[in-house]
Amino acid sequence: MNAPKNIELFFKHIIFAFLLFLSHLLSAQTAQLAAISFDANDGLPSSETYDLLQDRQGFIWIATDNGISRFNGYEFQSFGPEQGLLDPVVFTIFEDHEGKIWMSTLSGNLYYYENDTILPYQHNAILERQISTPKNPVVLKFFFIDEAGTFHGAAQKIGIIKIRSDGTVERFHPTSTDCNSLL
Repeated sequence: MNAPKNIELFFKHIIFAFLLFLSHLLSAQTAQLAAISFDANDGLPSSETYDLLQDRQGFIWIATDNGISRFNGYEFQSFGPEQGLLDPVVFTIFEDHEGKIWMSTLSGNLYYYENDTILPYQHNAILERQISTPKNPVVLKFFFIDEAGTFHGAAQKIGIIKIRSDGTVERFHPTSTDCNSLL
């Protein structure tokens, strides 16, 4: 009668010893992370980069101080003045609900990529009047375009701005108490 309990105990010890041995083997393994770096010699328009985005098609977009690049996993395709990007320093990239790739530039202007062309945002003049002066261009820290085509953006010292597709503008200048109430 004792034989089944002894066999059960024996198998429990074997399983425990095996799991202990297996955990020792797994902990002895070191993680090897693969890292690949790219620069201007590989096809980027510049080695100075500001933002990265993987779009819904799987392309990697890289914002640089000399244009924007799209990486397909093998090679870079760069976009600059020839493709419609008149401001070469791109800081922020955003993909909207339609799959357009939007970018904000050092001059404060917005552009978007559509059908292998980069086009200026229709309300760049309004945006410039609202957030920049010739001596003090403001770089957008955050922006997006919603499904109604309304631009929402934020920049240091100017607060939050909203430009509807018809060109009407709303601004919000948060104070410290406004910001605390948002938390």
